[in-house]
Amino acid sequence: MKKYIAIIISIALAVSLCGCGADADTQSSTASEKPAEEPSAEPAKTADNIDGADWRTTGMVSDWLTLKSGNDDWKICVCYIGNPGEYKSVDLYEDDETQSLIQSIELPVSNVSEIKVKAFDLGGDDSEDISIYAKDKDGNEYTWFYERTGEGEFKPYAEGDQDDETGLADEDFVEASDVKKEENNDDSFTRAAEDMEETEYTADDVAGYWKYENLDNIYVAIYDTGIYEIYDMKSGDVKSDGTYTVDGEGIVMTETGKDDGEYLQIESMVRLIDDQGDALVPYAPEGSIGASDESGDGKVSRATGSLDSIDDLVTDDIGKGFYKTKSVSRGCYIKYPFNYYCGAEDDFLYVADGYGAYATARNITSRYNSYDGTAKQFMDSTADGTLIRDFKYFFGDKTGYAEMHRKYNTSNTHLCEENVNLWNGKYDIQAKSIIFLSKFDDGDQYIIEINYFWTYGDKNSYNRIKNVMAGAVR
Repeated sequence: MKKYIAIIISIALAVSLCGCGADADTQSSTASEKPAEEPSAEPAKTADNIDGADWRTTGMVSDWLTLKSGNDDWKICVCYIGNPGEYKSVDLYEDDETQSLIQSIELPVSNVSEIKVKAFDLGGDDSEDISIYAKDKDGNEYTWFYERTGEGEFKPYAEGDQDDETGLADEDFVEASDVKKEENNDDSFTRAAEDMEETEYTADDVAGYWKYENLDNIYVAIYDTGIYEIYDMKSGDVKSDGTYTVDGEGIVMTETGKDDGEYLQIESMVRLIDDQGDALVPYAPEGSIGASDESGDGKVSRATGSLDSIDDLVTDDIGKGFYKTKSVSRGCYIKYPFNYYCGAEDDFLYVADGYGAYATARNITSRYNSYDGTAKQFMDSTADGTLIRDFKYFFGDKTGYAEMHRKYNTSNTHLCEENVNLWNGKYDIQAKSIIFLSKFDDGDQYIIEINYFWTYGDKNSYNRIKNVMAGAVR
């Protein structure tokens, strides 16, 4: 399904005399005879809206909205003008008996069948703005942001120059401390961690290409059919093969012709540990990189660990030692140094520097559109949940965390930043989530999240991952 997020630079903002929830053509002559530039002082007369009745009880109001500004609440009646499949505008009224029109916002697209208006704090000024989600009859989805003005109206959000990608800043590095102050166990981050189920690994989780972290002469191809092969990196020849089984926590690999197998512990989705304590990590063989795509535009497809089809991942060599891997189905790209490993899961892309630092990229626009809470609640729960899931994916279950803090609207594009120190029995990791708006030249915008993980207090680890960036793809 095609998804769009647009910041509309030019839009008609007209005063409406219509009763809520009906097309202007169906309004009574009482409303239409009034000058177009004047809002009606009283409820328009309709079959369902009679003299003496509070118009809000007639069923004409589509939704109610409360916008916060400091300690004040602005209560608004939201009316969708037109019929499903032909909605034309969103009219905002004061939540009072006089039907006072605040503003009529014309929808930039036609054939709209679904609408949802939500509060969203764009400017970081503690004064909530709005977003309008729409879905047309063809299934295309749109979201437009409108910023609240000092005059009590809304204008299309297009403030300042906006980057389409982001990276870490110098102040994100945290010096190591011998004392860790653990957080309150009754908070959102702890609850998010408690909601995570313990992982029981299957053949699908380990199928892919792997190499020993400290060896550069062989790699292992593990197939989801229960067979594996060990290859010589230089010649590409198969050195040995065999079968394997997965018991939920590890792999038993038995070479062809032998009775006893070797046990590999599945430490995480990206680390296998053999019985000598050596680690295997995901690997992209030389033969899987550099194959030109059918369009002949010079772009290449890069296998990233999976032995299934290459999916829709496309990698470009963008120069200056960087690659850019993008996925239309995931709605995002990730940019990274050429010698880093890039992989993908169902809803995110990731890169590994080869020394224990990682970054993930997600397009979370659809999640926001379907989320029922406030924008702040959405960003908090999203950052909490993805940081914990990603930590588990790369390092295994967490056992503790500390120094968790959030900041909101730190720039025109950064909506939320969350920092936290996570650890388990083996890894001590500093993590950061950045949720930001990624913009195209034509004004379309999407909500992207990039998460970073590096060794706590290790400046080299931080420096190796800080220049990984992400953005939207459509």
